[in-house]
Amino acid sequence: MTARLLTAAVMVALSTSWSFATSIRFIPVPERVAGADVVAVGTVTNIEEKAIEAEQFNGGNKIRFRIAVVKVSDRILGGEEVTHLRVAFVPKEDQPNDGLKIGTPILAKDEEVLLFLRKRSDEGFYRLGGYFGAVKKANKFDETVKEAKAAAKILADADKALKSNDQTERMTAAWLITMRHRRHPADAVIGKTSEEPIGADESQAIIEGLLVLAEKNSDAFYMTASSLNLTREEGFGPNFTPDKAKAWLKDNAKTYRIKKVVPAK
Repeated sequence: MTARLLTAAVMVALSTSWSFATSIRFIPVPERVAGADVVAVGTVTNIEEKAIEAEQFNGGNKIRFRIAVVKVSDRILGGEEVTHLRVAFVPKEDQPNDGLKIGTPILAKDEEVLLFLRKRSDEGFYRLGGYFGAVKKANKFDETVKEAKAAAKILADADKALKSNDQTERMTAAWLITMRHRRHPADAVIGKTSEEPIGADESQAIIEGLLVLAEKNSDAFYMTASSLNLTREEGFGPNFTPDKAKAWLKDNAKTYRIKKVVPAK
């Protein structure tokens, strides 16, 4: 993986570690949904008394977490039939305080939250999806929930959305599916992943949607195209720009296969 893709993967998909303030990028709500295993609204009913130690990310150093028990009131994505979630967060006393780094959300008893969560198969709890992994009531809560539901609806039937007559739906589907394919697998050790090409028909439909996205939402296209990790061996380069990516994808739509990031075998 390139440094660019690795940084995006850690920051968006996993991050329970700190990120420098100068490198924090606002993650749009649809992209948070695409990167999550579970998206849900709920109320924190309890903060477990005993802290736990766990790796920041698979293969990383261990840090201290507290566990919030969240009663689910609205399941938006994943977590079928779940009624309660155990969610790990970094407690206030362990948050960075040097003014240079930004921590992750702190959960408190009785507050209602919208959560974007990831889960490793070997852990009995979920992790917040980085700095933007929780939305609280004071932060345009209802509007954000509505936006998350719209994204989850598209992902629930992605093939249909890619074939929609609605241009906005097609480009949004292409954006979300690409980011989901390119997210770092929760069970994979950082730096130990591989890539597998998706089906040709799906790849071409996604690229066609991304070309529309390039015209309508340049910021989303930049991050999505950047995540593809296009290489010189594929005829792309030497430097990445959105315009180069757009032209290359247009020229190679019928032959290029988008690749899904998977744990290394």
